[in-house]
Amino acid sequence: MILKFHKNPLFRFSRKISSFPSYINKKYIYIIPTSPGIIFLSVIFIIFIGSFNENNNMGLLFSFFLFSLLVTSIWETRKNLLNLKINSINIENTFAGQNSRVIINLSSEKKDKEMIVLKARDCEALVELIKKNSAITAEIFYSSSRRGIFEPETIIISSSSPFGIFRAFSYIIPADKQVVYPKPSFQPIPPHYTMDSDEISDTGSRIKKNEENYNGLREYVKGDNIKRISWKAYSKGLGLFVKDFETNVDKDEILILWDKIPIENTEEKLELICKTILDFDSAGTKYGLVMPDLKIPVSKGEKHRINCLSALAEFNENK
Repeated sequence: MILKFHKNPLFRFSRKISSFPSYINKKYIYIIPTSPGIIFLSVIFIIFIGSFNENNNMGLLFSFFLFSLLVTSIWETRKNLLNLKINSINIENTFAGQNSRVIINLSSEKKDKEMIVLKARDCEALVELIKKNSAITAEIFYSSSRRGIFEPETIIISSSSPFGIFRAFSYIIPADKQVVYPKPSFQPIPPHYTMDSDEISDTGSRIKKNEENYNGLREYVKGDNIKRISWKAYSKGLGLFVKDFETNVDKDEILILWDKIPIENTEEKLELICKTILDFDSAGTKYGLVMPDLKIPVSKGEKHRINCLSALAEFNENK
C-alpha cells in the first residue's frame, strides 16, 4: 500500500510513501490555535497593551510569562504528533448501506503519545494513550450509501495535548481504492423452471448437463408434456398417465448470466446477482459470472468471490 499526503493549496504539501511503516515528520505537521487558544492569545494581548500604556513592569513581565507558556504549548503539541509511527492503514470492502471500516495501527518509538484524534468525514476515533514502544489499533466507521470504487477518504490525525491551546494536525490519504459492493437483495433466488442442459433457468444460471431417472407413472395433469404420455397404459384402458422422471441436476458449477436475468432495473439486477454470489459462496458451489464485456470463469473461494463482487461494484452500463 502507498500512503500519500493530502494535496491542499493552502498548505502546499503532497507526499507519497512507498511502504509502511511511515512516520509523521515535522514537514507535514501544521498547527492552529484552538478556541481556548484564541481566548488565551487575546488575554495576553490585552494584558500586554494595558501594561505597556500604563508602564506597568509587573504586567509586562506577566504577559511575557504567559507568552512563554504559549510558545511551550506550541512546541509540546507539535512534539506529541512528531514521529508518530503509522504501521498500517486498511480499508475494508463493504456493501452499500453499510459502514465502511478503516483500521489504523499506530505506535511510538521515542515517547508516549497522548490524546491522538483520528477523523474521516464526520467520524472520529480517540486514542487516549500510545505508550513508548507499543502499538495500538484504532477504527473509524463512516457510511457508504452507494456502490462503486472510490478514492479513499482523507484521514486527519490531530492532537491538542497537553494544554489544549493549539491543535497540531496532518492529512493522510491511503492510496488503496475503497470498494463498495452492491447491497445484497433480500428476495430469494427465483426457482429453476427449466432443467435441460442447454437451457437457461430463470435465475440466469446455465445448468450443467442433467440426468433423468425413470420414476414410474402418474396421472396426467393439464400442461404436462404430451410426449411423455404413456399410450401403452391408455390403450389398456387404464386412463391417461404420463411418465414421471426424477431430474438429477449437477449444481456444482453454475454460470450466472447477466442477459438472462429478467429484471430491467440495473441496480436491482446487481443486488440480485450479489445475493446469488453470496449464497453460492456460502454453499461451496462453483460459479462464474458473465456480464457485458466481462466474463469471470467458474471457480470458488474468497478471491473468486471478491473478484465477482468487485466487478459488480464497478459496473457501468453506459460504457
